[in-house]
Amino acid sequence: MCSFAAQFCNAWRCKSPQKKIWWNKSRRAHFFSKPALFISLQPNHHMAEVGKGGKLRDIIFERIDILLSLAEQALKRGEEAHARRYVFLARKLSTRHNCRLTPFHKVRFCKCCGLPMVVGINASVRLRKRTRTAEYLCGCGKSAHFKY
Repeated sequence: MCSFAAQFCNAWRCKSPQKKIWWNKSRRAHFFSKPALFISLQPNHHMAEVGKGGKLRDIIFERIDILLSLAEQALKRGEEAHARRYVFLARKLSTRHNCRLTPFHKVRFCKCCGLPMVVGINASVRLRKRTRTAEYLCGCGKSAHFKY
């Protein structure tokens, strides 16, 4: 006796065999135009509790702010390893909990070297009047452009 997915696959495959179905490594069928049949039954506990604009997001952004301010303080004391670690942890928090960093957060660290950008220590700012952009130059040579 064939499973429902196999029967459905065979019945549906006869219409256009190339574009409608593909098999992944674990041999599960994926249907492109019928997504309602294969809904995950396992609840996502993180998003189910608080939703998109809940308390968890506020806590995460607060922790990111704290970590980035600690990174700036560590760089001012001359501890580059600690500063890099704080920036790494802040970025890891944002990726793990799917919280996009705001432009204010993105200005505060260099994506290339991982150090916080502190003007006067390892960064400088240039304002481009014609294009209305601010250019942040890091000590490693990388520059970031943001509209103002």
